[in-house]
Amino acid sequence: MKAARNGFTLVELLVVIAIIGVLVALLLPAVQAAREASRSAQCKNHVKQLALAMVMHEQAQGRLPSAGFNGDWVGDPDLGFGLKQPAGWVFAILPYIEQTSIRTIGAGMAGVDKRKELARRDAMAIEFLNCPSRRNSQGYPNPANHVPINGRDAALHGRSDYAQNAGDIKELEQWCHTNSPRAVGDAGGAAWPPALDLHSGVGFCGATIKLRNITDGLSNTYAVGDRFIEPQHYENGLGHADDWPMYTGYQDDLYRSVYHLPGDESYTPLRDQDGVGGARVHFRFGSAHPGGCNLAMCDGSVQSVSYDIDPEVHRQSGHRSDGGAPREAGQM
Repeated sequence: MKAARNGFTLVELLVVIAIIGVLVALLLPAVQAAREASRSAQCKNHVKQLALAMVMHEQAQGRLPSAGFNGDWVGDPDLGFGLKQPAGWVFAILPYIEQTSIRTIGAGMAGVDKRKELARRDAMAIEFLNCPSRRNSQGYPNPANHVPINGRDAALHGRSDYAQNAGDIKELEQWCHTNSPRAVGDAGGAAWPPALDLHSGVGFCGATIKLRNITDGLSNTYAVGDRFIEPQHYENGLGHADDWPMYTGYQDDLYRSVYHLPGDESYTPLRDQDGVGGARVHFRFGSAHPGGCNLAMCDGSVQSVSYDIDPEVHRQSGHRSDGGAPREAGQM
């Protein structure tokens, strides 16, 4: 009588392993897709909360968050929410996203002691200012040793993956670099704040935009959304527009454009990728999500905007008051 067989033959074992490998190969894309869907949903919630915080800022302060001075200034807790506050939209909305403790760091202090505290704050990350599809919420290196005018060198920077809508401006930073106050006391000059017709979005340096100025409708106008960053620079601080802390004023780390003019450039959203040349690519919205980037409207609703959106539709969605009219050559 033959002895009972208690194990697998080598061939049977190889067949089982092969079947398991095929099953894993079939399931892995589905698992990855499910994880990305979850991350994208979380990101959508982030931009929704940021847009609603901007609305709460307008209700409390009488205007949407200003972009402050140009981007080599950081927020000062003793300068309030008015025209003398050099910081941009992230610093402005901190009380409305339950981050008052960060907003008040350094308050009442002066000199070197205050600058040290502001540098400590500049290193702080905030969880829902980072997209889960892109990077963790933590401080990232400052290899260029950027030092704010009113701050101090910080080895790490907390950075935002989101940007406020600056409208359909072509040269995103030029006007602000030229006209921004050089000192806090200059913020009361005749050229500050800039006139409303100098900018078309919901965030601009020194801007005092109210919800009633968004005549195209809150549900039709971008407020804030994902911004383009090169994946190779997610964590090293070497990105062209990802090298300052998120508590700065107006610059391409925190503001993006929807510029489009037939025969010229179009700043349509761009999926994160390496090797994209030209500084103006960093003026665009964009994301790590495969289907499109998340953009919140001024009423808090959120849209997933395709990377192949019609550039004129994208431009009009970023302009607060063009009534759907096409852009004309010569407009800012």
